[in-house]
Amino acid sequence: RREIGVLVGHKAHVSSVTFSPDGCSLATSCADCSIKLWDIASRQELATFYGHSQWANAAIFFPDGKTLASCSDDGTIKFWDAGAKKQDPILGGATNAVDSMDISPDGKLVATGQRDGIVSLWEVASQKIRGTWRAAVGTSVHCCVFSPNGQALLTASDDRKVILWDLASQKEMRNLGGHEGVVQNAVFS
Repeated sequence: RREIGVLVGHKAHVSSVTFSPDGCSLATSCADCSIKLWDIASRQELATFYGHSQWANAAIFFPDGKTLASCSDDGTIKFWDAGAKKQDPILGGATNAVDSMDISPDGKLVATGQRDGIVSLWEVASQKIRGTWRAAVGTSVHCCVFSPNGQALLTASDDRKVILWDLASQKEMRNLGGHEGVVQNAVFS
């Protein structure tokens, strides 16, 4: 393996990196409260988005590749127009720092995992919470991932659990326990 490039620009710890759906861009989030958009081919910064007042924990593209969403320790979820390089509406109302997020395959829902163990499901169009439930007790939800069909959500947390949730009922379908330490991430194959 060899390094093929370095992206220089953040002034603090980079907390997430995600590819755009077309694979031509990257979005990064950072402890300096910023979100950056990068061109992969040129390795150049395309835009910097400021708006979070605390550490930006994650940034992710919507399936259309035109919109980014980010979450932060400030308890907000912000949308960014990647083309116009401006902030769009904000989803507020999180009760704690938002550590993780994912966007449903159809782009209609955003799932967030909070530092207090709460998972929230947001409707993008109405900007309202569709459901909230406790995924971990007294600990952070580090990862929220929609299933490819958008009918389930996978969470990973400090309590060493990975749980598969049915989104219709918001009930636990399967607990994939057995980890010996904190679970930072999980993905569907």
